[in-house]
Amino acid sequence: MNDRFRRGLGRLAAVMVLGGAVLLLPTTSAVAQTSASSTVSVWIDGWGSGTVTSRPAGINCHLATPVGYPYEHAAGEDQSISGTCHADFPVGTAVTLTATPDAGSELNYLDCGGGMASPCTRTVASGYNGVWAMFCPRDGLCSAG
Repeated sequence: MNDRFRRGLGRLAAVMVLGGAVLLLPTTSAVAQTSASSTVSVWIDGWGSGTVTSRPAGINCHLATPVGYPYEHAAGEDQSISGTCHADFPVGTAVTLTATPDAGSELNYLDCGGGMASPCTRTVASGYNGVWAMFCPRDGLCSAG
């Protein structure tokens, strides 16, 4: 068999064998193509400050919140995100993410798609790999009740 014919067979399915003849028909379902790597994206929210890092390295995302935010802060002084919040990893890699609050803040939660504690692990899949963290000031601004 030549290579061109072999590649063509990969796109067809043998469905019936009659008297030594093989009837080939196109497959009815598409085969998902996976990429070698996919992006893990970290989103940080809340009124506190902190950093989310990854192991293996690649993510080092920091949310900075001015003291007194959102009630008592200087005009024009808002929250800012810095660092690397998105990184590509090979599909199938277990990425451990750790959330570390800055002084005066606490971690409300870190969600890797199934748990709400730090550290958490996200196994990289093709497509969306989102992680969400929330930091709050220690004054209870994020607590229920």
